[in-house]
Amino acid sequence: MFQADPPEDAATQARWQADIESVVPRTDRVPWLLLWWEPGMPYEPVGRWELREVTPLAAQDWLPDGVLDALQGPDPRTVGVWHRGDDGVTRWISDSLVSRAQWRIYHDTGCYASRWWVIQRAHGGHRLRWGPVERAFWRMQGKPESDLPLPGALPYAPYDERVKTQILRADRMRQWKQALAWDARAATKQGAAQFVAQHREALKRQLNETMLAFMDEQVQAAVSEVSRKGLAQMERAGPSDPTEPAQFEQVTQDILQEV
Repeated sequence: MFQADPPEDAATQARWQADIESVVPRTDRVPWLLLWWEPGMPYEPVGRWELREVTPLAAQDWLPDGVLDALQGPDPRTVGVWHRGDDGVTRWISDSLVSRAQWRIYHDTGCYASRWWVIQRAHGGHRLRWGPVERAFWRMQGKPESDLPLPGALPYAPYDERVKTQILRADRMRQWKQALAWDARAATKQGAAQFVAQHREALKRQLNETMLAFMDEQVQAAVSEVSRKGLAQMERAGPSDPTEPAQFEQVTQDILQEV
């Protein structure tokens, strides 16, 4: 059922946003997280809270041609046409390069927003979609291909401590990435190669295990599907195919770049 307005009042929304900013502070230098009610459209209702990754334009490395013009242009709901599809449903087809949510967030904050997290059902919600690196990591665990649920496909859930835990986990993985990058520099400058290598491997194991648990929870899969023995072998030797160590190392490095 379509619900244009969220069930919570403005005071509750402000308290939730403040709690999010206690983990990812709002800044004009790096991306931060904005709690956003996504109603969808009457013909495709969503009615779920989402977390939008909001990037100040000063920190945005690159925007596709025309996107800034679209953000500064007219409301996307005013430029376009209504189209009746083969299924008999009439949908709004906007001519704008940005969504109405992106347009509104830009006019509210001056930032470019992208969809990152959907709050629904248990476990604090899930990513909107897997990136190519996450899909590669998933396949390397022997997991079947699995798309994440669409926004609105699972029962409604409010923002709570479970969502905050997921945000903290994502932030911890980013910190591990930064630590690994620092260790690479330290190995060159200080010559403590053996210590650094051991420390990096420990962080990689933490990152791999956290990534696996992180993804498992989001698709409601059991961790037991990947044996702990298999995971240990992966950490020692890379992918199950011993002829592909370079591919495993590349995926690991890509994960460190994305989380």
